[in-house]
Order: sequence, then structure tokens, then C-alpha cells
Amino acid sequence: MTTALYISLGVVFVVALAEWLHARRCRRMASLAFGPTGRPRAWTINAPLLRIAASGALCWGLVILLLLDPKVHNQGEIESDDYKHLVLILDVSPSMYLEDAGPELNHSRRQRASQILESLFNRIPIRQYRLSVIAVYSEAKPVVVDSLDVEV
Repeated sequence: MTTALYISLGVVFVVALAEWLHARRCRRMASLAFGPTGRPRAWTINAPLLRIAASGALCWGLVILLLLDPKVHNQGEIESDDYKHLVLILDVSPSMYLEDAGPELNHSRRQRASQILESLFNRIPIRQYRLSVIAVYSEAKPVVVDSLDVEV
């Protein structure tokens, strides 16, 4: 944690120095850039401070992600004989864009299919299934066969 803090403070210092140099250069050309008054609009006064803070926060977050050990959430190993198979057959034809599905008949068929699949995945222990996806338009094409990846 302290490493991330020191690195972030270093980035904040470098970005603050760069903003100071930028402001100094802009002052020289202020009348060309901002008109006869030579002053930028009021809302731009806080922009350098926001960029400095955002750079520090981004650096801190990325360093924390780099330093933390990844956590893997396994629910235990499943024997290869214990897997169940789930075959999804998806219609990818243009008719899936028609908006005549759902309880109020105002969703596209594609959106409604997505809602139904989300509902299914929330109710079943998806890690116990091998997934196969077949896309159908004028003929059936297997897209994914027996995948264990839940994100498919």
C-alpha cells in the first residue's frame, strides 16, 4: 500500500510540474488564445487541478491492481463425468430485430432472448455445465462446442 502511495505522489508531482510549465507557456500566448482580456473562461480554472488529481488516482488504482494477488473463486473441482450439457441455439436472422416480443410487445426478439438467457443463468449452477452455442440463419453453424468458459 505504501508503495502505491509513493508512486502516486511521484506521478502527482510530475503532472503538477507539467501543468505548471503548461500554464507558464499559456500565459505568454494568452491574448492570442483567449482574446483581448487574456483570461480563459472561469470553469477552466479547476481543470489543471482535476487533471492532477485524476492522474494520481489512476496511478494509485493501477499500482494497487498490479501489486494485489489475484483471487480465484473456485467452487471445487468437478469430475469430467459430472458435467451437464447445455446447448443454446440462437437465431441470428434479421427477424430478431423486430420489436414484438416481451410482455408489453415492445422489446426486440433479440433483447427478449437475452433477458431469458440471463434469467436462466441466474437460476442454474452454470459452472456445472458444458456450453455449446449453435447459430441459425439459413443453416445451423456451431459457434462454440463444449466450452467450460462461463463468459461465452
